[in-house]
Amino acid sequence: MAMRDAGGKFVVGHKGIGTKPKAGQSLSDLIRLKFGEEIAVYVDKKLTKVERRELMAEYLAQLISTGEIRIPPREIDGQLVDGKTFRYNGDEYMQHLIRVLRYLEPPVQQVDLNSSVSGVIFDKEIDDGRE
Repeated sequence: MAMRDAGGKFVVGHKGIGTKPKAGQSLSDLIRLKFGEEIAVYVDKKLTKVERRELMAEYLAQLISTGEIRIPPREIDGQLVDGKTFRYNGDEYMQHLIRVLRYLEPPVQQVDLNSSVSGVIFDKEIDDGRE
């Protein structure tokens, strides 16, 4: 139970609900750290250390250009782990492609404040009905 003073402020030493995590402990910080780690993968039959974010960029490029992702063989705890290939059918490919592109280049909304509100949100036209 969170303790508060007469003014409703939290008493020193007690945290409220939804308090921000300390620097470096938020989920985005932890993900950033994890993707900055190097892992050992085989590139052209040679064991190479690569940052996870480099692999992620490579996989996104593969998905966009070929509709499949080829994960190279890698070494985990001294053991060779075979690579995998993920293939997507046309619908799955387009769904992934649209997600990636919307993240990289979000749709732009245009609003004219002097007249009706119209624009494009998620590829669908909107209009308030006035012409």
